Amino acid sequence: MADASDSKSDEGDFVWVQVPSPAYKKPRNIGVFIFMLHFVLHSVLILIINVTLLIAVTTVYIQA
Repeated sequence: MADASDSKSDEGDFVWVQVPSPAYKKPRNIGVFIFMLHFVLHSVLILIINVTLLIAVTTVYIQA
C-alpha cells in the first residue's frame, strides 16, 4: 500500500493559461446616444397621446 506522499494524485502538472483580453468595444458617439434618446422619448410621447385620445373617445362614446 502506498503512502499518501507517494501518490501521484497529490501533485499535478501545471499548465500556464493565457486569459484572452476582453473584446474591443468601440466608444459610442454622443450623437448616436442623443438620437436614440430623442427617438425613445418621442415614441413614449406618441404613446401617451394615443392612450389619452383613446380614453377621451371611449368616455364620449360611453356617455352618448
